[in-house]
Amino acid sequence: MTEAASPPPRTATAPVRPPRPRTVPTAPPAVLGRIRRPSGDAPPLPRDWSRHNVTAMAVLAAFVLVWLISYTVTGSSPLQRLDPSLVEQAARLRTGTVVRVARVVTGIDRPMWFNSAALAIIVGAMALRRFRRAFVQLGAGLVALELAALAATVVDQPRPYDVEIIGRWAGYGAPSISGTYLAVLLVGGAYCFLPPGRPRRWAAAATSVLAALLALAKAVLGTSTPLSVAAGVSLGALVTLAAFSTLVPDEVFPPRRGGRAAHLDLDMRRPAIAKGLASQLGVRLLDLKPFGLEASGGSSPMKLRVDGNPPQNLFGKLYAKQHVRADRYYKFGRALLYGRLEDERPFQSVRRLVQYEDYLLRMMRDAGLPVVATYGFVELTPEREYLLVTEFAHGAREISDPEVTVDDRLIDDGLEIVRLLWDSGIAHRDIKAGNLLVRDGRMVLIDVAFAEVRPSPWRQAVDLANMMLVLALRTDAERVYRRALRVFRPEDIAEAFAASRGVTIPSQSRSMMAADAPDLCGEFRALAPHRPLVRIQRWSPRRIGLWIATVVGAVAAAGLLVGTVLTVDPAEVGPPTCSASTPVLLFGQAVPRAAYVPCIAGRAVGGNVMAGVDDRGGRASFPLPSGGTVQVLFSAGCRVQREEPVAGAVLPPAALAARAPAPAGTGRMLLTFAGGCVDLTYPQEDFGPPEEALPRLLSVVHLVARSDLDAHVSRLTRGRESHL
Repeated sequence: MTEAASPPPRTATAPVRPPRPRTVPTAPPAVLGRIRRPSGDAPPLPRDWSRHNVTAMAVLAAFVLVWLISYTVTGSSPLQRLDPSLVEQAARLRTGTVVRVARVVTGIDRPMWFNSAALAIIVGAMALRRFRRAFVQLGAGLVALELAALAATVVDQPRPYDVEIIGRWAGYGAPSISGTYLAVLLVGGAYCFLPPGRPRRWAAAATSVLAALLALAKAVLGTSTPLSVAAGVSLGALVTLAAFSTLVPDEVFPPRRGGRAAHLDLDMRRPAIAKGLASQLGVRLLDLKPFGLEASGGSSPMKLRVDGNPPQNLFGKLYAKQHVRADRYYKFGRALLYGRLEDERPFQSVRRLVQYEDYLLRMMRDAGLPVVATYGFVELTPEREYLLVTEFAHGAREISDPEVTVDDRLIDDGLEIVRLLWDSGIAHRDIKAGNLLVRDGRMVLIDVAFAEVRPSPWRQAVDLANMMLVLALRTDAERVYRRALRVFRPEDIAEAFAASRGVTIPSQSRSMMAADAPDLCGEFRALAPHRPLVRIQRWSPRRIGLWIATVVGAVAAAGLLVGTVLTVDPAEVGPPTCSASTPVLLFGQAVPRAAYVPCIAGRAVGGNVMAGVDDRGGRASFPLPSGGTVQVLFSAGCRVQREEPVAGAVLPPAALAARAPAPAGTGRMLLTFAGGCVDLTYPQEDFGPPEEALPRLLSVVHLVARSDLDAHVSRLTRGRESHL
């Protein structure tokens, strides 16, 4: 923003009315004794977590921790011995009907179904204007899935041994990532749509029942152990419950439909407000009602009825941490779109915001400006919620109210307010119809939270333009201009409208102008002396840096969202190295009747090896120093139209090598044996013709006999299991 030049010293102007006599309303009588809160006592509105939530989170966290320790410690733990026995017992229940029911239950275990349900929950919460809950649900899902994937890598467990796997599966065996996703959806959905109390308790019970059915069904099909499903469900429920309890507690953000996010639930806070007023201001609250919600977007305004002789009405503005956060985001967006205006600085805390408004009201009152009197503020929750208490403007109406008559006297009143703001070194920064009240034919200025002391000349000029626009919307531009010449020079008015357009005009005024006077600014510019427009759009190193950081952050967030939720791939595992690693065991379980299982020699795993495995087979790829990539596909059988036997290398017993058709520049080698096939795709220029490529490929991709893997399983389980 290029600042407008400061106006030269004011010359003599037509005489104006003397300033109105300043009257300070009497403060409400303190009918109660003020009480200092002793150290350690709770504030009027403490941040207490639900006892049920705390208990549930403690139980879930304890189970997840015990499970992790049991599966990561050296040796065999009781849980590691219990899990296989549970799977064996479940497998004995297999009948045609039981298997069909189990397949139906595990039918929910599909990434497409989970992703669709997650999207529906987020969109549904946004449709109900529960944006905070929607974003918390999204974040909880991202964190829970990442933690589940990390836990699966750390625990490093294959699928159950010694049981025929007859269901669909993908990736590591524990914890169940699909169980984590299911818990996030069910728990998050309950917190997004259901009210606290019995509905959520029923939802928790339904989640437990569904998780138990899923664990039993997976055990019957042999795809997962019951405790691995329970661990995944517990992890997802723990993360989601902690996220909603911390970030959107029902006591502060009750689920409701409609309304502005800035308007907090006053009924829930009524006892805390009454306690704070009594102990900190010494007044007894009789009644509390929301007031003026239509014109308020940055606080929760209310009308307070307090005890007295007679009882009095006061005005309260409830500020919370979310209001400060919303102001910060709003100003950040404006800085991106227009460049940071020179006097726009976000507040760092809600305490500083309410202190500043209280200070500005007192300062403006001392300067003779017509503002409501402030009686101080009440602390409800330290550093989180504060209530500013001021005089209630009885009988006042918004200047845009049709019942308000805007005559020359009221026009002069508004212009004199701006003149007094200028002379006092203050800028209101939000002059609009909603902040200009008329009481007994005189104007009252309200909502001074974002006023500025010692503002720039540009900001002072904008205040003048906004005041003249509000007055002209009820009269006409020429009449307001003539009255303004009694207080301001023509050059001042020209400067004001050269500096004002678009972003400098409050949204309420812009809406009214669009409906009644689209070219109102142009009318004033035509009446005032010509002056070039003051440039608002300004590029600076700071703004360029903000844009770069925003774009990079948005791309990273989108990548995390797509990679974690929309394309979640639980089949990803570590490199299938030839040291009887868990991925090799998973490859063997994916093709259970194969005589050999492929693995990659350790020296080839220096690059970024990509591997995945599910019930259809295993796949892996590893880079070459030249830049090419070798693709390994392991399945029960290779389907090709034509193959040519290849010799030139020593193969394991009963294994054959053959060349298969491939695109130009690419070689394709098939290693076939009883029950399985390894399909190798490689860059031909790196490996040469098939006879030369075969020994080089076999030096990197080895074939491990299933009997060796069975022996390894027996050693791992200390003889309890004998077959992979």
